Amino acid sequence: MIKGIPIWDGTKEKDCWRLFINAFHWDGTSGTKLRISVESTYEVWLNGKVLPIQQLADSLTYRTYTVCDLDAFLLKGENTVRVLVHWNGQNFSTSPAGTPYLLADISAGEKRFLETDKEWQVAESTTFRSGACRDLNGHLGFGFEYDARKNETDRWKAAVELVPAEIWETMVERTVPLLTELPPAETEVAQCGFLRRENERENLADTCQTDWLASCFPALMMPKWNHGRPKEDYWRYRLRMNTDTRLADFLALSECPGANGYYIIADLGTMMSGYVYFKLTAPEGTIVDVLHGEHLDSGRVRANNGFNLADRYICKEGENEFCYRHRRFGCRYIELHLTNVGEGRVFFSYVGLIPVELPLPAPASFCSEDRLLETERALCIHTMKNCMHEHYEDTPWREQALYAYDARQQMLYGYYTWGNYDFAAASLDLLGRGFDGDRNISMTAPSQGKSAIPIFTMVWMSAICEHYLYSGTPAVFLRWEKVMDTILDRVLSRSVTGKPGLYSPGSGKKIWNFCEWNGSLSRMNGEMQAPFNLYLAEALQLVAQAKQFLGKTGDAEQYRQKF
Repeated sequence: MIKGIPIWDGTKEKDCWRLFINAFHWDGTSGTKLRISVESTYEVWLNGKVLPIQQLADSLTYRTYTVCDLDAFLLKGENTVRVLVHWNGQNFSTSPAGTPYLLADISAGEKRFLETDKEWQVAESTTFRSGACRDLNGHLGFGFEYDARKNETDRWKAAVELVPAEIWETMVERTVPLLTELPPAETEVAQCGFLRRENERENLADTCQTDWLASCFPALMMPKWNHGRPKEDYWRYRLRMNTDTRLADFLALSECPGANGYYIIADLGTMMSGYVYFKLTAPEGTIVDVLHGEHLDSGRVRANNGFNLADRYICKEGENEFCYRHRRFGCRYIELHLTNVGEGRVFFSYVGLIPVELPLPAPASFCSEDRLLETERALCIHTMKNCMHEHYEDTPWREQALYAYDARQQMLYGYYTWGNYDFAAASLDLLGRGFDGDRNISMTAPSQGKSAIPIFTMVWMSAICEHYLYSGTPAVFLRWEKVMDTILDRVLSRSVTGKPGLYSPGSGKKIWNFCEWNGSLSRMNGEMQAPFNLYLAEALQLVAQAKQFLGKTGDAEQYRQKF
C-alpha cells in the first residue's frame, strides 16, 4: 500500500495536463523505490532524467500501483521529482473515466523520503494544451498538442488532498512487468517533399489528408544528407535515419512555387509499437502534424478514414527533440506535415519510434526444414509481441483494446510460445472486472459502460478454464468461479420459447449479438442463435471439466446435463 495521500488541483476538466513537483533529501540508503499510481497516464522525471516507468491500464474497481528502483537516478542530498499527469476524463476502450489523482511515495523499506500530500506544488502544463478534447477514435484517448515555445509555468499552487477512498486504500502492486524501452529504431525516408495546405479543418487528420503533396527524390530534397552506403534497391535510394544521423536541410520552399510546407514519411521497416520520437531544427512557430499508420496504400498514411489519428507539435526556435510517452503508436509509417515555416529552413535528424516491449523469455524452440515455415513463425511471434503490453490488444494501431475473443487466441498461442501464464491471468482478471452483475462482461476492458457481446462472455469463461488446463493452477478459475456460476445460471434460466435445450443470448441497447464480420453474423437478431449456443455449450463443457478437476463432481454433472 502506498503511504501518501491522493492529490490533485481541485479541477475536473477533461483532457487535462497537470504538472506536480516536490523535492526531498536522500541520505544514500540503497534500495530506494518509487511507488506511484494515477488515473490515465503519467511521466516522471527525477533530477531531470525521465524514469522508464508507465501506468497500468486499471479498472475503476481495482487499482494498482507501479514500483520503480531509483538508486541509479538519485543524488546524495537534495533531489527533485516532477510528475506530469494526463487525465482523459472520458471513457475509452483503453481507459475508463475515473477520478483524477496522483498518489505516490518514495521509500526504502520503512524509511520514507517523500509522499504525496498538500506540500506538493501543482500547475496546469503550459506546453501541453488542456481541454482540446480531440478524440482520436473512441479507443485510444485524446490526441495531444504540444507547444515547445512556452516556458515551464510559474503559476504553482499547493496541491489539494483528496478524501481517501477504499479503492486507494486497497491498492496492490501490479503483476504485469514494466515495459522495456529499446533504442530508437533505425528508419528510412520513404517519401519527402513539399505540401500545400489551403485551410484548417475541424478534424486535424482531415486537414492533413487534404494537403496537396508534391513528392521529391529524397537525395535531391536533402542534398547534404550523410546517407552512408545505399541499399541494394538503388532505384528507391532510401535515406536512412538514426539518432546519430547528421542534420540534413530541406530545399527552400521557393524551389516549389505554390508550396507552403513540407512533408516526410519515415518507414520503420516493420510494424512496431512505441513512443513517437523526432529530432529536427526549424523556425519558431513551425507546426508539425504527426500522423501514423500501417500502410501507404493511398500514397500517404491514412489517418482520417473515420478517425482522427493525428497529433500536433509546435516548434521553438532551433533544435527540437521530442518524445511522447503517454500513448504508444502502433505503426510502420510516421508522417510529418510541417507548415507555418515562413522564410526559414528545416533540418531533419530523426523521425521514428522508441520501441517498447513486454519482457518475455526466449520463445520455445522450433526447427523446420521449410524456410517459409520458419519465416511464418517469426512473423507470428513478432505480431503477438506487438499485441502484448499492459494487456493483450486486438490491434496495436487503431484500438489497443482488450477483447475476450482476440485475447483467448493470443493466450493459447502464447502458452506454447512463452508459457506466459501470469500475463494471461492479468488480462483475464481485467476482463472479469467488467462483469455487469447479470450475465455479461463488458465488450472491452478496462473501459466502463461499453456494449457487451454475449459470445465473448462465453469465450472469457472458456479461456479461464483453459488457463487452468495449461498452467496447472486453479487460482484464476477459483477467483472467478462464483461470477461464472452466476452468468451460467442466468443464461440457462432463459431458454428459447418452444425450443428446450436452446438458450437466448439476450437483447437490449447494450447487447451486441456479434459473431463475425460477415453478413448477418455481424449483428444477429432473434432469440434462437446457433453461434451463441455453440459457444455456450463449449463454456459449459470446460467449466464442468474444471469443476471435475477440483472434485466438485455434483456441480460438474449439473453443467454436463445442459450440453
